[in-house]
Amino acid sequence: MDKIKIWITMDENQMLTDYSFIAKKNYIEIEVNEEPKDYLNWGLRNGKLVHYPDDLNGLTNNRTTSFVGNVMLNFAVISWALSYIPLIGKVILDYPKYADIKAEYGLLGLTDDNMKTFVSYKRITEKQYEEITGNSYKK
Repeated sequence: MDKIKIWITMDENQMLTDYSFIAKKNYIEIEVNEEPKDYLNWGLRNGKLVHYPDDLNGLTNNRTTSFVGNVMLNFAVISWALSYIPLIGKVILDYPKYADIKAEYGLLGLTDDNMKTFVSYKRITEKQYEEITGNSYKK
């Protein structure tokens, strides 16, 4: 396999942060056998670009290159996302409020039948129905 020349930059852990096929200022020139497409998992060890270096799990200075850091970050993101589940249910259960219904009636063209449904489900009162539609409420 032919070697290709690339220019790379490294972080404090000697892990690849960027690469280019053209020379760039402050980039290191190196010859490699393959393009480092998933470049966050490549490190410069003894002058060679190594995929998943042996010491990768021990790196703690940079969370993008640390396996443990990535796992912890993923758990944090998942737990943050799951913490919003009760709020989503609450919003859905409480929706719609009178002010929202009034705005939707004007903007989206809700019909008077839609408004009667809101009255029957006690989302709005008969008086509010009359304010929104301009018609008197008849069952």
